[in-house]
Amino acid sequence: MEMKLVSLALFLLLLGGAAYGYEVIQVTDGGTIKGEVKFVGTPPKDETIRIDKNQDYCGNTLPANKYIISPSGEVQNVVVMIEGIDKGKPFPKEPAVVNNYKCAFDPKVVIGFEGDELEIKNSDPILHNTHLYQDGKALYNIALPDKDESIKRPMKKAGLIDVKCNTHKWMSGYVYVSDHPYITVTGADGSFTLTDVPPGKYKLKAWHAALGEVTKDVEVAAGKSTEVNFEFKK
Repeated sequence: MEMKLVSLALFLLLLGGAAYGYEVIQVTDGGTIKGEVKFVGTPPKDETIRIDKNQDYCGNTLPANKYIISPSGEVQNVVVMIEGIDKGKPFPKEPAVVNNYKCAFDPKVVIGFEGDELEIKNSDPILHNTHLYQDGKALYNIALPDKDESIKRPMKKAGLIDVKCNTHKWMSGYVYVSDHPYITVTGADGSFTLTDVPPGKYKLKAWHAALGEVTKDVEVAAGKSTEVNFEFKK
């Protein structure tokens, strides 16, 4: 009798946990959210990093790429996501890759998905020591001494991962791990698009490592495109 009660408790626990996870469904009447992210006013000036190691390969200076803002104000490297969505389209199959390239992380902001693997790669002919942190704690510390070497590690928890290099202190990047697929990052034109969104009302968040975050309400209609634009100020 006691064993049956334990089995029932475990079944209910697993059933309850599954109810709170993301559910993949067939989205037949989905809408689209699209827009752009712009900086209003005079953009902050990006920093220039002075190189103190491997200068023969890295050079003497590099742009920090803390702010990548076009002359007309479009902001790159902004993560745009729906908050709290619990069902919808499948996750994309493209791998998440943190690449050590020309003494920087390229891209600077990577989108990953909870439960998937993150690939950490070295495209440079010098030693990189990629150190990842989540919630203020060291997550992985990976030495990559050889060009084109790569190692994969699981992304176990949704949230922001800070990426550093112990060998080159100026290197900085981010992995934004999501528990759903409705997330993207802006390119050089500041634009974003989220497709196959189930009709409904949502909170849409735009996050930038140096500029902070902005949240807007959005309502998605079946088969329709909804435009949402974000503005950052400093």
